[in-house]
Amino acid sequence: IYGESNLLVEFSYTNFDEGEDVIVEGSELNENMALIHNGNDYFLNFSGVGKLKLSNTDFSSISDELTISLWAYGNPDKMPVNSTIFEGVDNNNKRQANCHLPWGNSRIYWDCGNEGSYDRIDKAASNDEIEGKWNYWTFTKNTNSGSMKIYLNGQLWHSGTGKKNKIDIKKFGMGASNSNNLSYYGFTDDLMIWDKELDATTIAKFMYKDPSQNDPEYNNLISDYNLNEKEGDVFEDRSKQKAQGIHFGLVSHKFFRGKDLFKGFTASKFRPDITFYQGEYEQNIEENFVLDSTVNDLNKIYYFEVEGTDIVLSDSLNAYKAGYSYVYDSKSGEKIDSVYFEPENSINITTLNYYKKYPAKFELMSFVTPYGIGLDLGVEGKTWQFDVTDFKPVLTGRKRLSVEFGKYQEELDIRFLFIKGTPPRNVNKIQQIWRPGTTRGYKQIIDNTYFEPRNVVLDNTSSMFKIRSAITGHGQEGEFIGRTHFINLNGGDKEFSWLVWKECADNPLYPQGGTWIYDRAGWCPGAPTTLKEMEITDMVNPGENVLIDYGVQSGSGDSRYIVNCQLVSYGPPNFSHDIAIDEIQRPSKRIEFGRFNPICFDPVIVIQNRGSDIITKALITYKVKGGKAAYFDWSGNLSFLQKDTITLPIENNSFWIGDGSNIFVAQVDFLDNTPDQYVKNNIMESAYELPDILQSDFIVVLRTNNRPEENKLFIRDIDDNIVYKRTILGPNSTYKKELSLEHGCYELEITDAGEDGLSFWANPGQGNGDLYFMKKNFIKIKNFNPDFGKFFRYSFLVGNIDKVDDQILSGDVFDIYPNPVSGYAKLKFNIVSLKNSRLIITDIAGRKIMQLDENSLSGGEIDLDFSKYTSGIYFLKFIKDGRNYVKKLVVE
Repeated sequence: IYGESNLLVEFSYTNFDEGEDVIVEGSELNENMALIHNGNDYFLNFSGVGKLKLSNTDFSSISDELTISLWAYGNPDKMPVNSTIFEGVDNNNKRQANCHLPWGNSRIYWDCGNEGSYDRIDKAASNDEIEGKWNYWTFTKNTNSGSMKIYLNGQLWHSGTGKKNKIDIKKFGMGASNSNNLSYYGFTDDLMIWDKELDATTIAKFMYKDPSQNDPEYNNLISDYNLNEKEGDVFEDRSKQKAQGIHFGLVSHKFFRGKDLFKGFTASKFRPDITFYQGEYEQNIEENFVLDSTVNDLNKIYYFEVEGTDIVLSDSLNAYKAGYSYVYDSKSGEKIDSVYFEPENSINITTLNYYKKYPAKFELMSFVTPYGIGLDLGVEGKTWQFDVTDFKPVLTGRKRLSVEFGKYQEELDIRFLFIKGTPPRNVNKIQQIWRPGTTRGYKQIIDNTYFEPRNVVLDNTSSMFKIRSAITGHGQEGEFIGRTHFINLNGGDKEFSWLVWKECADNPLYPQGGTWIYDRAGWCPGAPTTLKEMEITDMVNPGENVLIDYGVQSGSGDSRYIVNCQLVSYGPPNFSHDIAIDEIQRPSKRIEFGRFNPICFDPVIVIQNRGSDIITKALITYKVKGGKAAYFDWSGNLSFLQKDTITLPIENNSFWIGDGSNIFVAQVDFLDNTPDQYVKNNIMESAYELPDILQSDFIVVLRTNNRPEENKLFIRDIDDNIVYKRTILGPNSTYKKELSLEHGCYELEITDAGEDGLSFWANPGQGNGDLYFMKKNFIKIKNFNPDFGKFFRYSFLVGNIDKVDDQILSGDVFDIYPNPVSGYAKLKFNIVSLKNSRLIITDIAGRKIMQLDENSLSGGEIDLDFSKYTSGIYFLKFIKDGRNYVKKLVVE
């Protein structure tokens, strides 16, 4: 000491009682020697039940730039939880300035500006930054630079760029969100809002100093609340606006004790008179027990009522819970006493019946993607198509499209094709009877917790009505046990009951991974959900109320269902006389009919009556493009919208000779000279592929597994005559049959009564089998996948359909690639000698377009230019030593 050391002395005093000021003796010096705080400093305590609203503040100058700053002290007993310390919104209650300080994940979120969506930056915070300590937080945005920043105690803490959304604040509150569903737990002080972006230096200046009119930034100060009011719920704004903040809910004012003051000091020349003593002293410590208390948090109580079908918030209040409050020993934490608080009021809890509202949602289709292990969808993938004509009333304007339950699915391409024309009847309206897309347990369905009977008012401008229902079962018992489901109208007997079940072992997309062959409730992997359509026109009247009920008859274990039921309202039939081709099942490239294609025998089509009058006769004309037409007289009885599947006979393979485009055409017309009122749906085309062409002589090889009694093998000709069969088989045996077939169309079929093919990974007990074709020299020419499920069919040609003799599958004699080709293709021979050989290339009509002799083929590998050839199918016939070898080539 002795005048050589500088001493910094701090002392404080807290006066709990009103009365005279505390007098400190001292003297004035020539320079500032002290920092003095000689007034009260209050702050607000938020405990989840209140909010300070800046009720009459004009925020119109805030658009491009904004700064919000405040002191915050998070309650360590509560934080971190999902919270909002302030939020500003526009006239539509859209978020414009918001801070979660913090969220329950300990991240701090700063949101600002909203033009359809709000800009955001966020960062993880430490415990010291969000609780148990006073921190000075500042949040800025500049839309011109696209910058958003967060400052902590005057230092840049986090920032983001590219944030250009303009700011439009109309209402602002601190302590809770605009909707009051998120609150802040802790202390706040010194809220300031500026209509410009403050820099770090300016932020640091106002961290401990109150703004004044002498500061150049003062004109940009929109709100300044030091919250120094000792009591009441009105708080004064010290900015030039002189607005007011109103506190809603319980107001809890707190103040800093003298020893805790850390801001609001001013420099002073006054130095207190202080005397220091040095020496020895004795210290005696006496313990005094003091009963202290803390204020319990209030409980927020909300009152609701039903308006129409909605539940709305009608009132709220803050109250303490009655009953016992306890006294604890501060050292041991033991409960040592209790105080009982008598109830002053009571709450009566009643049940309110209301409907929860969601955005309108329509399920367009239900489809389970295939199981992908070992799945080969080819380069182009597979395409399924769905008619969504019933959704015409909602598929207008901008809509949000979602693919749900698709966490592990393959990539999807979705296209909407608009088919011009007139439908059988106009779709006036479609309604979701119950909200779709959620799995429900069978017990909740049976007791009407979900899918309760619904009163539906039928459209009075419509004359025809239909219910669409797509249901899938899930859970061990729900997925693999079929149950009867029903639709009931207006009570009484159930008008519609059906088993929700779908066989999967005949899935056209195979083999797949997983348990693809197992039958399931309403669905199979790689197939559309079964859609049941129920006409109710004859059971109801337009404009009336109909009570529609859906249910499941029974269930067990884990039986859950995803249910989609829709009511479609139509106008009357648009035509009285209208017959249409509804679909072509074969020949076809559509995946739905993949089990029966390619073919070289009888086509199959579906016709439909789309007029109100019954149809009993029709003429069907069919051919391949460029080929000879065939005719079929159909007779039957079809009422409105009824369909019939027809097999169309062909005489021989020459039916398939056309212009090479591989397009099948079918047309349907009335037989009795009745005019068709809408002919645009009378014709349909279908692209197809020709089956393989084999030589006459080959060997069929079947190797059975441990369960041969499940299998039968047939080869039939175009007239359905069996040319070879194996129906009595032994286990683990190999059967070979050498065949010599006449030219024509044939079909191989193998069936499996166990519906798990010759081989299936989940049934190792049955062992493995094989099926293939080979030549007499044991070279395989066609190998069939043994994991085929229920059955397998393979059509093939022997001989020609295009006047070219001796067409055969070439096996390993030569290769050409790429195939399909659009330019050059490489021809490579796999034999040692090309002596006595030549190559002839023909189009599908048998016209020769190129011939190469053995000199041109020498070397065993040549390039061929197909760039000038028209698109279509060509045949490369390699002739050597009197034997013919043929490959099919597609030119694109």
